[in-house]
Amino acid sequence: MKSKGDDPSRVVAEYVQRAQEAGARVELFSCWDRDQAAPPEVHSLIRPVDLMAPEFEFKEKQLVRWMPEDA
Repeated sequence: MKSKGDDPSRVVAEYVQRAQEAGARVELFSCWDRDQAAPPEVHSLIRPVDLMAPEFEFKEKQLVRWMPEDA
């Protein structure tokens, strides 16, 4: 049986939630190597818990901004 720490989605979601609790705004740009300077093609606003949904997947050149859990 896996511990909750083994799930990468949960680890990222918990990291984002802790950062938000400390007052940080969190953004992530998902892209391939050498595409870092490309403009985003997809913009998403999600809660940390949304990252753990089975249907969630990062898209190429997607800018994800996390909103607080209570939003």
